[in-house]
Amino acid sequence: MSFLIMIGGLFGAKGKIAAGIGAGLLLLVVGGGLFGLKSCYDRSVVTHALDAGNVRVLKQEQKADTQAADQRVSDTQTIQQQREELRHEAEQASNPTDLRRRRGCAILRQQGRDTASIAACRGLAPGS
Repeated sequence: MSFLIMIGGLFGAKGKIAAGIGAGLLLLVVGGGLFGLKSCYDRSVVTHALDAGNVRVLKQEQKADTQAADQRVSDTQTIQQQREELRHEAEQASNPTDLRRRRGCAILRQQGRDTASIAACRGLAPGS
């Protein structure tokens, strides 16, 4: 920069103005270059953070998919078991009234309710 001022001194006042403008432009170029490098660095940091976040989300999504698939298998097995229990109750029924009573008690048991205190369900153990 002092070189520009020396050259500006050789050309008088106009040269000093030109040297000042040149120095300012030089500062802008150097400052802009440093800012550009910082921007590139910042962009790489943000990109890296986004990539890490995306990987974390993908892992969570895979875990959720696996858990959902396991739950679907479990639900399917439970539904099949409940249907089998209802079919068995229908086979054991002696008449339509007995069928309704047996199905009602089986459904209550499937819902997790205690049927021991229900008079119509007394004597009907699961699968009897």
